[in-house]
Amino acid sequence: MSYFEYINCPYCNEEVNCMNVEFDGQNEVDFECSNCEREFEITREWHPTYGTNEIIYYECEECGKEDRDDNMFEVSSNTYLCRRCYFKKEIEKIKWNNSLL
Repeated sequence: MSYFEYINCPYCNEEVNCMNVEFDGQNEVDFECSNCEREFEITREWHPTYGTNEIIYYECEECGKEDRDDNMFEVSSNTYLCRRCYFKKEIEKIKWNNSLL
């Protein structure tokens, strides 16, 4: 069931918009039909989908460490730094800027 899906009351077949139904972290919720005023349970169903992505590795320009792209910082076109080297350079910039004050 998607966020904007309509369902039907199991008693009177009234169409119910699920957009405003609050599940509060659960997959089932009790709901009262505005037409017949009977209570029924709405069950939220999940249908997972799967995909694949290539893992891209980059080499740190400073220390030579290879790591996944999501762990690297691109500092200029095709120039990458690992987290350690990136933050080390950032700290050096801050110290240099503070020395100018």
